[in-house]
Amino acid sequence: MKKVLLFVQLCLLTLTMNAVTMVQVSLEEALAVVKSHFIGQNVDYYLCGSMPSWKIFVDAEPLSGWEHTCYLYSIRRAHKDTENMIVTCEELTLPPADDMTPLDVQNFVSDTPNAVPYVPQATLTNAVLTAAERTYAVILSGGVNKNSNYVRYWNDCSFIYQTLVKKYGVPKDNINVIMSDGTDPAADMKLMDLSYVSSPLDLDGDSYDDIEYSATRTNVQSVLNSLSSTLQKDDHLFIFVIDHGGSTDGITHSYINLWGNEKLYDYELANWLTPFTDNYVNVNVVLGQCFSGGFIDDLTMNGCVVATACTGSEYSWACANPIYDEFVYQWTSAVNKARPNGGYVYSDTDNNGVVTMLEAFEYAKNNDQEPAEHPQYVSTPASVGEDLGFNQIAPSVDLYIRDNVADTGKEPNVKEDRIYWCSPDIWVRNQPDSIEVHENPEYYDNHTSAYVYIRIHNRGKEDYNGDSLWIHAYWAQAATALSKKVFKGYETYNNEFVTGEHFRAKKIPHIQSGESVLVQFQWLLPEDIMENENLSPDLRHHFCLLARIMDSHLDDGFDPYLPEDPLSVFVLDSNDVAQKNVSVIYRNNLSQGVSVFVRNPTNESHCYSLGLIPVSAADNEIFNKANIEMVMSNQVYDSWQEGGEMSNNIQAAPSNPKRVRLLSKDSRVEDIMMNQGEFDKVTLYFNFHTIPLSRLDYTFNLIQWDEEGNVVGGETFIIQAPVYGEIGDPVAINFQELDPIVIGGIELSAISEEPLQSTVWKDVKGDIIGNNGNIIVTPTIGNNEYSLIAITNEGVMSQASITLEPTIGIKSVLSSTNANNYIDIEFYNELSNSDLVQIASVSQSSLVLSAIPQTGTKTMHVDTSTLPSGTYIINYIVNNKNVSTYKFIK
Repeated sequence: MKKVLLFVQLCLLTLTMNAVTMVQVSLEEALAVVKSHFIGQNVDYYLCGSMPSWKIFVDAEPLSGWEHTCYLYSIRRAHKDTENMIVTCEELTLPPADDMTPLDVQNFVSDTPNAVPYVPQATLTNAVLTAAERTYAVILSGGVNKNSNYVRYWNDCSFIYQTLVKKYGVPKDNINVIMSDGTDPAADMKLMDLSYVSSPLDLDGDSYDDIEYSATRTNVQSVLNSLSSTLQKDDHLFIFVIDHGGSTDGITHSYINLWGNEKLYDYELANWLTPFTDNYVNVNVVLGQCFSGGFIDDLTMNGCVVATACTGSEYSWACANPIYDEFVYQWTSAVNKARPNGGYVYSDTDNNGVVTMLEAFEYAKNNDQEPAEHPQYVSTPASVGEDLGFNQIAPSVDLYIRDNVADTGKEPNVKEDRIYWCSPDIWVRNQPDSIEVHENPEYYDNHTSAYVYIRIHNRGKEDYNGDSLWIHAYWAQAATALSKKVFKGYETYNNEFVTGEHFRAKKIPHIQSGESVLVQFQWLLPEDIMENENLSPDLRHHFCLLARIMDSHLDDGFDPYLPEDPLSVFVLDSNDVAQKNVSVIYRNNLSQGVSVFVRNPTNESHCYSLGLIPVSAADNEIFNKANIEMVMSNQVYDSWQEGGEMSNNIQAAPSNPKRVRLLSKDSRVEDIMMNQGEFDKVTLYFNFHTIPLSRLDYTFNLIQWDEEGNVVGGETFIIQAPVYGEIGDPVAINFQELDPIVIGGIELSAISEEPLQSTVWKDVKGDIIGNNGNIIVTPTIGNNEYSLIAITNEGVMSQASITLEPTIGIKSVLSSTNANNYIDIEFYNELSNSDLVQIASVSQSSLVLSAIPQTGTKTMHVDTSTLPSGTYIINYIVNNKNVSTYKFIK
């Protein structure tokens, strides 16, 4: 507290009294003196007491909670000095307890000054009531004194109280309300008209008193001590604090102001809550007072989730309108899913019927209208805030397998792109080495098994003791869409073999809270698939895996005879299930392609679409580096035809309509009409024609959508790009006798010291002109340079080029000696009477001469005597194709 003497000159009325001149100071004059120190500031002024001085109280932060800066000015009513007046100013952090009369108050304004919260009675299910029975609450509003105990704090408490009782059915006996002076009938609360009343004890309008205790340290500790002997593991203890707070350092050492200027420090509250966290109770603390963020470090305890209105160095603030505090108004609206007098709010962002403490905080933070406060949050572990709601208890132990690297185990998984089949916690190795790099399983003599690794996490607040849960593993042949019955082994391909089955279960070992374990399975590979000569090799080595946590070693989780949800829902809605549909296309198998099943996993006919989507923007580069083609099986092609052969941005192969090229990430094969349970394969080829120097691999998702655009499923491909290297002498030129129709043809052959799996020939413009080991070219002027991209069987890519002498076309044009009346045209090739030479005028854009050359010669003598002076173009045409052009001037 600071005390300051202010010397102020005044022009005042004087009077004579017993020969002594006295100065009389009016209230208006005293107020003017005080106001002169706050010009341009938003402050409120009150008269506090009257004798023997004017006492004027100044609230310098009228819309923030206490503690905050305020001042008490004292100005004597009369004094002797006619020119100077002594003014005393005390700087405070809380208002005095004396009665106050408003002098100039601008901030206690509301459109609805007498409105009280109202929450309608909800229809409560048994599940909600079960959670409610295990929920206990402490509502604390300290108040300090009647001048700082505003009606908005009562509204805050009434709103949360009604939400607990009416929205969620929390028994009143489970709620302890600790507010200001408790049940004392004395006036303890300031209304919007600045009058004082005793706080109504009934918070929900049912005519029964709800406030039980005054807000003292003894009462808070007593209530918590009593509850600590009542609550059991996984019960929910909710502590709601509003009103006033302070800090000893403005960072992390904060406290709650209680009635009569008592203080409850952060470390004390943490100590009083330790018996709950030690017993694995879910402790949920919401702090709305100033400097509340300073509690975060002390309340970062196992099993505790904390939300605060501000940091440890900030005030919290009231709503501009209505009469509540900003952060807790938004927070309670979130858990109520509505504002206190109606108006739905969208806070259940995953639409699962539970507003978790994380969702409530995120809604409150995102909708907080006060820029000067920055809400804070911590949950230890994260699962408490992600799972805990007033209609849902967060379990002490919760094991899960990740769907993606960002998955924390919160369900449902609402990942926007709905890619649920790339679990980083499932992978295959061909040796039991635990290396976390996924491989395709290999099958050959003396190698009939692969090894499946599954990582299991414990996101709960308590260690899992390893005595009750099992991890199950399943395989299925690679597919963009799968059903549960596939993994159960209830589907066969062409009546030859099952397309999937359950293969192992193991008991899950001990896992500490926040830790994980790795479980290894030996997977005996399906012999009837691996040795099936009727299957292409690519279909024999690509599989999807499913892992599921169950409470039994028996595989009784799938009933193939019951209607089933799509597997996407099954995986995304449960953190006990994860899927790995990832195929690696090794660079030494690029020419082989990769096959996957396309399936209708439902009990009804549907239209499906397929598209290849890059995982990142960098992966999109592959469309410029390779020709990507999809070859449909007969059955899939027939289904596509039945749907009308609809597509977007694809290019069909002229010789094979079942083979289409995917030109970009927007390419789609659409409306594949499939009956229930129908499935067959498509094969993808990635034919590189440009050396990708910047990337070693590309990752794509082949996604299957239904007719409404929903993701049904998909398969992820990791395409190993060819690596740049030497492959010997990749290009040779062989001359040979060719069919006479190929005038000037030269055969180029790709020759390498290593066997080649693919070759791509390009012309001088970079256009692809061939994909075989041999190619016939007819070099001309301007198009006589050729390059070869060749990939060895080991995936090594090299490039070579060659420039050839033209073998066809016009070699030169010379004016004859007959004074510009003739020209002589020399050709690289022997001419035929099926050839044609045409001359066109550049200025007139018209054909002026046409002639047929003599067979067997390489020159042509052309009469140009009738042509006027000018510029002309000679076109040499073979088989109706212009193969050479030459310009000359007469």
